Amino acid sequence: MVTRFTNTPQKNFTADFEVKEYVLPTFEVTLTPSKSFFYVDDELLTVDITAKYLFGKKIEGQAFVVFGVMDGESKTSIAASLQRVPISEGKGSADLTRDMITQTFPNILQLVGKSLFVSVSVLTETGSEMVEAQKRGLQIVTSPYTLHFKRTPQFFKPGMPFDVLVYVTNPDQTPAKNVQVEVNPGGVKGQTKANGIAKVTVNSQGGSPSLQITAKTSDPQLQIEQQAVKTMTAQAYVPKSNSQNYLHVSIDAAELEIGDQVKINLNTGKSPGAKDQDYTYMIISRGQILMVDRFKRKGQALVSLSLPVTKDMVPSFRFLAYYHVGSNEVVSDSVWVDVKDTCMGTLSLEVKNKADSYSPGKEFGLKISGDPGAKVGLVVVDKAVHVLNKNRLTQLKIWDVIEKHDIGCTAGSGRDSMGVFYDSGLMFESSTAGGTKTRTSTLCFSTLKTLPECPAPPQRRRRADTVMQVTTRLADKYSGDLKKCCIDGMRENKLGYTCKRRATYIEDGQECVAAFLDCCNVMTSNRDQADREAEMVLARTGIAWIVPGAHYHSPEATAYAVLALLKAKEYDTAGEAVRWLARQQSHYGGYDTTQATIMVFQAVAEYRTKVRKERNFNLDVEVSVSGRNKPVRWTVRKDNVHVTRSDKLVTGIDRSIQKFEMNKELSERGSLIFYVNKVSHKERDRIAFRMHKVTKVGSLQPAAVTVYEYYSPDARCTKYYHPDKEDGTLTRLCHGDVCQCAEGTVTQKHFRIYCIMNCFKFLLYIIHLDAENCSLQKKTKVSEDVRSDKACEARMDYVYKVKVVDMKLTKHSDTYNMSVEQVLKEGTDAAVEGMIREFLAHPNCRTALGIEKDKTYLIMGKSTDLPILEARLQYILGEQTWIEYWPTREESQTQEHRERYTGLSTLEKKLLKEGCST
Repeated sequence: MVTRFTNTPQKNFTADFEVKEYVLPTFEVTLTPSKSFFYVDDELLTVDITAKYLFGKKIEGQAFVVFGVMDGESKTSIAASLQRVPISEGKGSADLTRDMITQTFPNILQLVGKSLFVSVSVLTETGSEMVEAQKRGLQIVTSPYTLHFKRTPQFFKPGMPFDVLVYVTNPDQTPAKNVQVEVNPGGVKGQTKANGIAKVTVNSQGGSPSLQITAKTSDPQLQIEQQAVKTMTAQAYVPKSNSQNYLHVSIDAAELEIGDQVKINLNTGKSPGAKDQDYTYMIISRGQILMVDRFKRKGQALVSLSLPVTKDMVPSFRFLAYYHVGSNEVVSDSVWVDVKDTCMGTLSLEVKNKADSYSPGKEFGLKISGDPGAKVGLVVVDKAVHVLNKNRLTQLKIWDVIEKHDIGCTAGSGRDSMGVFYDSGLMFESSTAGGTKTRTSTLCFSTLKTLPECPAPPQRRRRADTVMQVTTRLADKYSGDLKKCCIDGMRENKLGYTCKRRATYIEDGQECVAAFLDCCNVMTSNRDQADREAEMVLARTGIAWIVPGAHYHSPEATAYAVLALLKAKEYDTAGEAVRWLARQQSHYGGYDTTQATIMVFQAVAEYRTKVRKERNFNLDVEVSVSGRNKPVRWTVRKDNVHVTRSDKLVTGIDRSIQKFEMNKELSERGSLIFYVNKVSHKERDRIAFRMHKVTKVGSLQPAAVTVYEYYSPDARCTKYYHPDKEDGTLTRLCHGDVCQCAEGTVTQKHFRIYCIMNCFKFLLYIIHLDAENCSLQKKTKVSEDVRSDKACEARMDYVYKVKVVDMKLTKHSDTYNMSVEQVLKEGTDAAVEGMIREFLAHPNCRTALGIEKDKTYLIMGKSTDLPILEARLQYILGEQTWIEYWPTREESQTQEHRERYTGLSTLEKKLLKEGCST
C-alpha cells in the first residue's frame, strides 16, 4: 500500500500486507520466556506455554516445540531442541539448554548479535484443533544491556557543567529501568527512569577542546565482563571570535509528564560579555514554536525558570535560549527534553452493570468518559483477530514515528551559536551577527539519528548505482574547467531544451561546448533507458500470477493483479489475465476455494464494467517546435496530471537567463525582471518560474508581460496572461450586444468603452458586480429572525416570491426568466407582480445557485444589483442576492421541508400585513 500527500507527490509512504485465507482460531497460545535474552554463558532458557479458549476454558493437550536461531530473515532450527510438552490445565513449559545450541552451533560466540526464536504448535486432547504460536527476538548477547548517547548533546561549554543522558535498553530495544549507571570523568552515579534514561552531570575543564565520556552499567547481579560500556567524545562549543561568552541551559528531570513543572537553569558562568542582557527563550515541539518569551536579567549569572508541561509538548520538546552581546554576537544554547508518551486527551471505557457472561442478542451498556466535545469511535473486534496478529498499534509506536520526522538534528546545543539554531530546526538571520546555513532537506542527516531504511526494491537500488557510475565515469574524463562543463551537461534541464540548444547559451569556448554535449547526450540516453527499466520493476512475465506450491492461490492472486491493472487503466494486459482466469474455471463454475471464486468474480465484473466505460484513458501529447530534432511527447495520466513541475534559474554554463531582479518602481505591487542575451525571432523562447499565493483574492486580475531591449525601453511588446484563462481578457456578462464586466467590484462611476470590431459598435458597460463571487442558495437551516432581518435591511431593494419559467444558459451568461408571483416588498421596479422578469448570472455561479425550472424561490436583492441597461432595469444575481427554495404545500408535509415552509409562510404574512418597521 502506497500513500502520499497531495502537495508532495514525489514522497511515498509504503506498507506491506499479506493476503491469505482468514480463519479465526478458537483458542489462544501465549509464550512467556523466563527472560528476554540469552547470555552466552547461560545454561538454560525456559519458555512457559499458556493455552486457553477465547471464552476462558483451559486447554488439555500436547505442545510440539522447537527452538532456532534467526539471522535477519533467515531461520535455522536447533534439531536437538525438538520436544513434546504436555499441556495440563492450560499450562506447560519447554527448556532450551546450552548443550542443545552447541550441537548445532559449536562456537556460541559466533551467534552474538543474532536472536533465538521458539515455535510451538498446540494440539487439543481430541486432536480436532491446533493453533501455532511463535516468539521471536530473544537476543543472544554478551551483556543484557546496551548503552546509547543519542540523548546527550555533542557539544559542551569549557569550564561549565555538562549534562550526560545515558539511554539504556534491553536486548529487545525496550527501555531498561532502575539500572545503575556510572559515568566518568568523576565517577558520577545515576539510575535509569521508566524511559530508560539516566541523567548525570559532569564537570569540564576550561580551555579543553574535547571531553571524553565513558558510561558503564553497575548491575550487582552481573559480573564485570557482563557490564555494558560505551564511550563518546563531546566537542567544545566555539564562541564567536573567541569571545569566551557562553550560555549553559540545563534541566533537572530526566523525564516529565503532562502537568509537571519543569525547572530550567540558565547559566552564563564567567562570560565577560554577559552584563544585563535579557534572555529570549522559546519552546519547540513537533516542528512548531509553542512559546516565545523574554526574561529581564539584572546581572545574575544563574537564572532559574519554572514552566508547566502541556500536552502540546508530547512526545518531546526543545528549550532554546539566547542573548545578544552588542550587535555582532549572539550567544545561544538549547536542550532536548523527553516527555512521557501519552494520549493527547483522556478516554476511559467501562461496562455498566458488568455480568459474568452474556447471551447472544442480550444488550449491555458502556460508559465512555473523555474530554468534552471529543469525537469517539467504537469498533467491535473478535478476540481471535488479535491472536492472529499481535502487532498492535500503540501510543509508543505512534510517537516514535512522529519523533523520527523531527527537523531538529541533535539532543541539544551546537557547534557554535548558529549551530544551536540550525540543529534545533530553526533559521536565524541577522545583518551583523551572521546566520544559519541553508537547510536543503526537511530530514536531519545526522549521526545522532538513525533514519529508517527505504523499502525500495533491489531493482531501483541498482538503477541508482548505474546512474551514479555513469556520472562518475563521465566526470573523470575531464579536469579543471572542462569538468564543470561536463557536470553542467549531466544536470537535467527542466525547460525541455535539447542538449544542442542548451549548448548555444555557452560562452566559454568550443572545448567547453564539446565537453558539455558529450556528457549531456550520454546522460540523456542513460536516463531514458533507466526510466524504461523503472517502469518494469514490479512486472511479472506471463499473463497470470502463479503462486508456487499453492495452485489454488494462483487464481486469487491473479484476480488481485487484474484489479491493480484496472486501477492503472492497463486494459489490454488485464484482458489477457481475465481470459486466463476463464480457462482455469472448474466444470462446477468455481475456483477451488470460496475466497478465490469471490475474488475472481469481482475482478471479472470490474473488468467488464471499466472496459465498457473507458478504454483509451491516457492522453498522449506531441508538440513539434521549430529548431528541435524531434518533437516533445508527454503522456498525461490520472496519477500524474496534478504533479507540480517546477523550474528554477540554473547556475550552469548553459543558462538561458543571465540575471533576474525584483523591481518595485515599475508598479506599486512589484515587477519581476529577467535579463536574457537574446530573444529568437525563429524559435519560441520559454521562461518558467514558480509563484506562491500569499493572499486569496476574490477576482484575480491578468498580469502584463512585456519584452523590450535594455537600451530601447520605448520599443516594447506587451501581452496579458491569466493563470485560469487562455488569454487575459475580462470575464463578462452579455445580454444581446450589451456586456457587463464580471471582474469583481468596480466603483459606481459608470463609464462606456466603445470598440469598433468589423464595423460593429460593441458596447462595454462596467458596473458594480461580483459575479466571480457567487451567491449561494440557502440550503441549510435559516432562522426566522435572520430571514426577517435580511428582508428589512435598509439596502434591500426588493423581496419577491418567483417561479422559474425558462432558462437560457450560455458560455457568457445565464438568463433566468422568472414570473413574480407575489411582491412581498416592493422596490425600484414598480407594478411587477404577475410580470416576467429576466435575472442575469455568471456561468461560473450555475452550480452555486442551483436554480431549477418550474420551481418557486424567495429572492431578495439590493439596489446595487439593479443597473439600468437600455432604459430598463436589469436584475443581477450577485454576491449579496438572497436565494432560497420555497417548498410546495405538499412538500411541507415532509420532515425535510416542513420547517422551511413554515418560516417562509411566516415571513410572507408579516411583510404583507405589517411590512418592515424601518
